[in-house]
Amino acid sequence: MVSKKVSSRKPKIRNRNASGKKSRKKSRKKSRKWSSIAPMKSSVRNRLYKKDPSCFLVPPMHGNAPKYPICNKHGKKLCKGVLSAKMRANLVSRTYRVSTKTRKSARKVGKKAAAIAKKHGCGVMKDIFKSRKRKKSRKKSRKKSRKKSRKKAITCKRRRVRRGTDGSYNQEDLAHNQKCAEQYTRKSRKKSRKKSRKKSRKKSRKKSRKKRRVGRNDFE
Repeated sequence: MVSKKVSSRKPKIRNRNASGKKSRKKSRKKSRKWSSIAPMKSSVRNRLYKKDPSCFLVPPMHGNAPKYPICNKHGKKLCKGVLSAKMRANLVSRTYRVSTKTRKSARKVGKKAAAIAKKHGCGVMKDIFKSRKRKKSRKKSRKKSRKKSRKKAITCKRRRVRRGTDGSYNQEDLAHNQKCAEQYTRKSRKKSRKKSRKKSRKKSRKKSRKKRRVGRNDFE
């Protein structure tokens, strides 16, 4: 008698609904990257530009292919394209190895892409606009603090002394100028004292070093 091999595998249990039909899981389509959808080759770009020039934010110049595509290979406009154009333009505008002309054009492209995103309601672009607003508010606060510090530093300004009909000088202007002169003299005295202290410290250090050297020579 031939002995049959017993399989160790467990039998497959198929999922069935209450109605007895097989349950099928819905296959979700994975979102493709923009690099796989975008028109990369110059021949494809030129062909697309002839069909629809609004697919590119920069037209073909000096024999080069058009730049910053918004549409995919089939000519369909996508939010991914707008976002990638915006990010790419920002990157070029911040690189200082590139010429100033290309940086300026990149800034224009970035603004254009942002406007298109706002108009068509690309949801991913909202985060970028939020961050931009925050940066502006920080810059304003820094400017205000700088202005305050400058105002504190400049305490007194001299006035031009006015003359009356008699030819006599205005006493208020003279008194104000005298106060300013006193303030500046105090500041100049403080600065001169600091400088003199520094000089005296340097001299004392030099003397102490010389003494140490002499002592070492005596011991030797």
